[in-house]
Amino acid sequence: MENKDIRNGIIVGFLVGLLALPILMNLGISSGYFLLLPVIFPVLAITGLYVANYLSRYIKILFQLSKFSLTGVLNAFIDVGVLSFLLWITKLNAEKCIYLYALFKFLSFSCHAINSYFWNKYWTFNKTGRIHGKEFTRFYLVAGIGAIINTLVATLLVRFSGIGAEWFIAVLAPIIGILVASAWDFCGYKFFIFKK
Repeated sequence: MENKDIRNGIIVGFLVGLLALPILMNLGISSGYFLLLPVIFPVLAITGLYVANYLSRYIKILFQLSKFSLTGVLNAFIDVGVLSFLLWITKLNAEKCIYLYALFKFLSFSCHAINSYFWNKYWTFNKTGRIHGKEFTRFYLVAGIGAIINTLVATLLVRFSGIGAEWFIAVLAPIIGILVASAWDFCGYKFFIFKK
C-alpha cells in the first residue's frame, strides 16, 4: 500500500464523516457523538484498506475493489446529500410529484458521477495524464447508463413500495439505486474506460 492510498483513504473517510452530519440532521437524527464521524470514518477507511491490501495477496483485485468501494461510499454520500438538500429546500412530496423527484435524483447522481470520474481515474484505476475527450465521453456513457439504472431503481421504489417515510425517500431508496448501479459502474470503468 502506497502513501497516496493512506492519504486518500483519510480524505475519503473524513469527507464521508463530514457529509454524514447534514444528512443525519436533515432526517432529524442528532447526537453530539455524530461530531466524531469525521474522525471515526478515516480510521475505518484506513483499516479497510490495510485488510484489503493484505488479502489482495490471495485475491488480486480485492485492493482495487476496496478503493472503488471507498470512492463509492463517498459518491453515495454526495448523491444522498444533494438529493436530501433538494428535497429539503423544495419541501417536495416525492410520492405526489414523482417526476420532479426523478429529476432531483438524476441531478444528485450527476454530482456523484463527476466526483466518481476523478477519484476512480486517478486513484482506483491509477490512470495518469490529462483528461482526454474520448475517455471522458466513454466515462459519461457508462455513468449515464448507471444514472438511468440508479434513478429508475430509486424512483420505482418510491413510487411502488408504498413506504412514504422521509428516511426511505431521501436515504434508503437512493442507496439501493446506487448499489444496483455500482456493479454496472465497476465493470464499465475497469474494462471499458480505465483499462490498462
